[in-house]
Order: sequence, then C-alpha cells, then structure tokens
Amino acid sequence: MFTLEKKSFDKNLVVKVAGYCSQNAGDSLLKMVQEIFEAGLAKNLILEFSQCHGVNSPGVARILEATEQVIEDFGGKVYICGLDKVKTSFFEMVGVLELAEAFSTEEEALKAL
Repeated sequence: MFTLEKKSFDKNLVVKVAGYCSQNAGDSLLKMVQEIFEAGLAKNLILEFSQCHGVNSPGVARILEATEQVIEDFGGKVYICGLDKVKTSFFEMVGVLELAEAFSTEEEALKAL
C-alpha cells in the first residue's frame, strides 16, 4: 500500500511518498511527474520519503527514471529528502543520488531552491 501526496508552488513540485514504494508506486510517481512537467507546471522536483517504509528495485528504477527526465528533458533539479540510512545506501547504489541532491528535511530542500 502506498500514497503519493503532491503540492506545487513557484514551479516546484513536492511529492510525499508514504507506505511501500513498489513498481505500482513508482509507475504512479513517474506518470505524475511526466504529466506535470510536460504541461510546464513545474521546473524542479522534491521527493520526500520520511513516511516511506521501503523501496524495491522496480520502485527505485522508476524514481531514477523520473529523476533523469526532470534533469535531462526539462532542465530542472531534483532534491530528495527524508531518507533513512538504508534508503540512502540503496539510492546511492543505483545512482539516484549521483543525479539528485539529498537533504534531511523538506524544509532544507525548499531553502536550497
């Protein structure tokens, strides 16, 4: 079970991921990001994971794909926050954190914009 909560302001999209980030959650996240960025409604993306209990390989693959699209296709920035040690290691291992900058909290990520 997962939920994605989005909010947008000043061309920034914040998505809070809660629950388990499996392929279904990753697919939903990717579709949401694509629709919003293709419509020109956002320039930068903040992904918040403090309420996410786990991420599997297909889920993180979609996160990586969304990150690459925001950066490469739309020229935006991606910030990730709320990661615990396990998720931080996993995101580093698959390359997400080579593209996106990590912050402890959403507030810190927002200040960096």
